[in-house]
Amino acid sequence: MIIDSHQHFWRLETGFYDWIPPADAALRRNFEASELVPQLRNAGIDGTILVQAANTEDELVELSNHAAGAGFVRGIVAPLEIGRAGTADRIARMVATPLLVGFRPPFRDLFDADGAITIAADAALSAIERHDLAFDCLALGPALGMIPALAKRYNGLRLIIDHGGNPDLTEGRVSAAWRRDMRAIAACPNTACKLSGLLTRLPAGADRTIVAEHVAILLDLFGPSRLLWGSDWPVLTKAASYDNWLQLCRALLDNLDAAETAAVFGGNAMRVYGLEDAHERTA
Repeated sequence: MIIDSHQHFWRLETGFYDWIPPADAALRRNFEASELVPQLRNAGIDGTILVQAANTEDELVELSNHAAGAGFVRGIVAPLEIGRAGTADRIARMVATPLLVGFRPPFRDLFDADGAITIAADAALSAIERHDLAFDCLALGPALGMIPALAKRYNGLRLIIDHGGNPDLTEGRVSAAWRRDMRAIAACPNTACKLSGLLTRLPAGADRTIVAEHVAILLDLFGPSRLLWGSDWPVLTKAASYDNWLQLCRALLDNLDAAETAAVFGGNAMRVYGLEDAHERTA
């Protein structure tokens, strides 16, 4: 089974997606299931993880409606407003949402000005851990260095690093800081990492060799049992087609055996996100 561990939908009329610049013609339009269906079919994808793209919990209703209509969504990673009062109680209510498998709040909202985990964030992370849900980390730069402390403090929480830790690919070389931080993260057994979002960090027209170097490093650090393939569609469309990214990743991982390949391209997502349990909750 092939699972795309990271994709989005959005409708601009909801007003949730003001992070998309007005001049970004590629992304500033609606993206819905009907557009993704033929690409999944052509690529042989069996299901996806639908990830939040807005920082309001109101988006969860929108995501649920997308998932119900799509038919291929296996799990939803929901938005979470850390700064609002009663976060743990809201999490407890949201757990009942069909297909909910995790949360992804803005990473910066977890910490105060001194880099300490806030009281609200502690309550939220403890609740997510208690409900045995996953936690997606969208962090880059110095923020990556904060993840090992989170992984150790909440050692029963499954932390998933989005987009390979968002390395800076503009200089055409591997950043020593990124490699150091990702090594520290990978040393924590409750972490996993997504092979997603890398092509859109590459300057237009740049050689893809640097992407291959980063994929090799991530494979070495996390191994085939803790890497999850994802498309980051529709953001991916700014750099490549759906099938192009899938085939590139297959080529970069062609040294894996059949079981390892199956894990990266689906089995790990099933396990890390608890997809079977998510479907049992909807039965």
